Amino acid sequence: VLDSLAGVDKVFCQMNGVSVDCDKTHAQLFNLSMGHYNFSIYAQDMAGNISDKSMIHWNVDLERPIIRFMQTPEMFISESVESIFQVQGDDVGSGLKNYYCRLDQGAISQCQNSFSFDHLSEGEHKVFIYAQDRAGNLSDEIQYVWSVDATPPEVVFTRAPQDHDNDQDTDLAFSVRDVGSGLYSVKCGLKGEGLSSCPSDMSL
Repeated sequence: VLDSLAGVDKVFCQMNGVSVDCDKTHAQLFNLSMGHYNFSIYAQDMAGNISDKSMIHWNVDLERPIIRFMQTPEMFISESVESIFQVQGDDVGSGLKNYYCRLDQGAISQCQNSFSFDHLSEGEHKVFIYAQDRAGNLSDEIQYVWSVDATPPEVVFTRAPQDHDNDQDTDLAFSVRDVGSGLYSVKCGLKGEGLSSCPSDMSL
């Protein structure tokens, strides 16, 4: 606060209509709760002249954002399937500013609330996401784990007929195994007939 002629005599400060202590250069405001604040200041010089009021406005936001998954990939997907994520965030104070994501042990980078990964290596993957609001508050980190399975199931015949056989009764046995996501379905059928569901271990 300056006055080039008579000099400043008094300084008056108010916050949200209530007088607060201040001097010609600063006011210290401690332990402000969450909410909107209006700060005004005016001065009086030695001659009794009173300045116009100067005002500033700001918000104190102490609430952390909240985020949740709205879309995730299946727990097990094939190598060719894109892993799509969608996140929704809420912030009751200053509003959301940024999302940050990390895949597995990679670096954290800014991302959108909708993002995807493709051509991932086979195996388990984990994504980590958190949000930041305009006041700098960070949300809790959320994470999701899923697996990419690029290995097809294996069919092993444990008993089969001879290549040339004159027996009309067939002795046939097989086993189907999957080391990744697990078997979803097994279908069997003789040549010229339709396929139908059958167990993973079967003898005929």
